[in-house]
Amino acid sequence: MELLSSEDFKNTRIKP
Repeated sequence: MELLSSEDFKNTRIKP
């Protein structure tokens, strides 16, 4: 599992 940065994490959640 890769650790996502704050921005990456938010972007991943926004992804549909």
